[in-house]
Amino acid sequence: MAATPGKKKALPSQWEKQLAGLQLDTLYQLADFTSPSFLEGDFNGDNQGDIAFLVSNKRTAEKGILILHGQKPKEYFVFGAGREVNEMTDLNWIEVFKKIPKGESVAQTLVDGETGDIIGPDSLHAVTLKGEGIFTHLLEECGGGIIYWKKNKYAWLHQE
Repeated sequence: MAATPGKKKALPSQWEKQLAGLQLDTLYQLADFTSPSFLEGDFNGDNQGDIAFLVSNKRTAEKGILILHGQKPKEYFVFGAGREVNEMTDLNWIEVFKKIPKGESVAQTLVDGETGDIIGPDSLHAVTLKGEGIFTHLLEECGGGIIYWKKNKYAWLHQE
């Protein structure tokens, strides 16, 4: 079903129940500092549905991303929202929040240390996504990252 323009898509009830069951709703609240505010996909490559949604830490108001796995309902991962990821605890800068297809090759951006100029992707150290990736970016600025599944946990790939 297509979302109605101007109307936000509601979080599916199965995920709301899982969030409450883990008592994560006492620490985090759903946030909508960009749109969409959540992504459904297979982020850990197990062919089961997962969800990643934007959250705000209820105590500190720091923004971030919380990922719940469908296959392992007690498994969750938090990026930002008070937890450090790539030396950041607040991901309030996210303006682009979207999925990258499973199997796609992604790489960190190489930057010239002296000039700060972007050289291009580090193709020697490219990663092939085992599950769908989560792309985060700041519009009109260089910067962001990709969250992806790597050896039983998530990793962050910085992009300029």
